[in-house]
Amino acid sequence: MAWLRKIRPLLFVLGGLLVIGSLLGARLLTHGGGGTTDPTAKSAPTNGKDGSGPVVLGTADSNPSPIKFGLSPVLQSGQIEKVYVEAGSEVKVREYRAFGGKMAIGDPLYKFNTQMLEAKLKEALGGVDIAIANVRRANAKQAQHQTTILSQKLKIDVAKDQVERTLTGYQVYAANVRIANKLETEARIKELLANDPEFYKIETAWRKAKLELRYEANVLSGLETADVGSEVAAAEAQVRQCETLVDEARTAVEMCTIRTKIPGTIERVNFGPGDPLGISNRTPVMILVPAGPRIVRAE
Repeated sequence: MAWLRKIRPLLFVLGGLLVIGSLLGARLLTHGGGGTTDPTAKSAPTNGKDGSGPVVLGTADSNPSPIKFGLSPVLQSGQIEKVYVEAGSEVKVREYRAFGGKMAIGDPLYKFNTQMLEAKLKEALGGVDIAIANVRRANAKQAQHQTTILSQKLKIDVAKDQVERTLTGYQVYAANVRIANKLETEARIKELLANDPEFYKIETAWRKAKLELRYEANVLSGLETADVGSEVAAAEAQVRQCETLVDEARTAVEMCTIRTKIPGTIERVNFGPGDPLGISNRTPVMILVPAGPRIVRAE
């Protein structure tokens, strides 16, 4: 028991140290400090540039809203060929005087590849050239038709003259026969004429002239009733149709250059030259913030 009496003071010292350590630990846990006794010690920052800060969720919108630009309405898919602006660029809508009025054209933003559409435009222009050639051909045919009608009228005049001349010959020859045989009866004179070879030739020529006149008259009637004008009208309608195709093709090419609708500032550009774009893309090519004052609503 002698050794216990010797180490008793040491045990008291150890017990005191444990009590003091427990009190210090409790104070550190309570104030979050490194041993300080200052009750107003500040905690680590939780906001501002030096802190992580709280995460706040909310909504905001403005009027007018930012404008999103995407795929051209004449394309199902396309490849961007050129971008004319960058983030921060200011774009405008400029007015031009044309045909006695004003025309507003926005600055270009970007352009799609139009190689296939330009090929269709070239094809449509070729169709117009062919249609114009058909109009010229139809007009020439109509002019030729009028010339043919005039020629046919001349043929009718010749045929009428032939009928009149052969009729005169027929009448003169018959009168001469009657004078030469004035003592004969009418029946005998008709018999003499019927058996006269020369009179037969004259009568035949007269009948032939009458048939030729009837034939030429029928030809003229057919020429005059021919609907040649409809061919010209059809050719001219074809020209208008082809010109409409040209306008459509040219408009499609022009619509592949996307232009600003209102003045403003480009906020963001998400695509560049060579990037493909399709109808399934949800990301806009670029976003434009309209110029001027706006109303912002947020919660």
